[in-house]
Amino acid sequence: REGVDHVLGAVSAHVPRPQPGSVSVPLLVVHGAADEIAPVARVRQTVQGLAPRTELVTVDGGLHDALNDVTHRTVAATVVRFLERLKRGADLRPIAVEEVL
Repeated sequence: REGVDHVLGAVSAHVPRPQPGSVSVPLLVVHGAADEIAPVARVRQTVQGLAPRTELVTVDGGLHDALNDVTHRTVAATVVRFLERLKRGADLRPIAVEEVL
């Protein structure tokens, strides 16, 4: 873990932090809930307020590379659903509504 913290510190010193409102379109952030490199709480703080609408989707048990993890099909489906809603309008109204009965 010390090595990871060292690398992250070195990288973050050279990468500018995004500013609130700097993204002008709706934003989808997919993140592994078990990511130890970039914990979800830190990601939530970083992306909050970046765009007019930001959706943070956490993948249960997902690691740092959520798209290439065991749940890659669910992540891909999440991206497709987001894009289909975006195509209908920037308000991202739901197309399919899940109900547990």
